Amino acid sequence: EDPSIELTDFDTAVSGADALVITADHDEFETLDPRALRERMSTPNVVDTKQILRLRRWRDAGFSARRI
Repeated sequence: EDPSIELTDFDTAVSGADALVITADHDEFETLDPRALRERMSTPNVVDTKQILRLRRWRDAGFSARRI
């Protein structure tokens, strides 16, 4: 174990977050509710590195949404 890495659950991680960066193509990420997440995040930013999100849906929810 690396003591510099803190593990947490998804809900705790997004609470107050400035960005959500998708780095894995797990099915759970495709079904995230951007409107619900926007309420819990400080700044609604999402970066999709796996091209699995429907970005228009995220933008419609008020996110700055990008793919890389």
